[in-house]
Amino acid sequence: MHLGTILRTWALVVGDITALYASLLLTLILRYGGNFYSQLVEFHIIPFTIIFSLWILTFYISNLYDIRHLRNTLEFIKNLNLTIAVSAALTVLFFYFVPTITPKTNLFIFLI
Repeated sequence: MHLGTILRTWALVVGDITALYASLLLTLILRYGGNFYSQLVEFHIIPFTIIFSLWILTFYISNLYDIRHLRNTLEFIKNLNLTIAVSAALTVLFFYFVPTITPKTNLFIFLI
């Protein structure tokens, strides 16, 4: 694989990870205001890190990190929407089977 392709792929992965954690942070700020940091550290960082790993794996399996397949076509948009729907379903199942926290409102805000 060409070095430029590898760097672009890693840029996509790092960008997705950054966007996922930024979305979590924004969700917690919207939900808890000034108390967001303690919520993040105490209740959300570990479960959402597991979920984000599943999301990245799902994106990889769906070829969303394959530079050759990244085009603004209807097929790509369908694949992206399906992948996000599958990731959201995995997230709901995760929180259903791991009831340590019940962030239903947080999850809803995050998925939006």
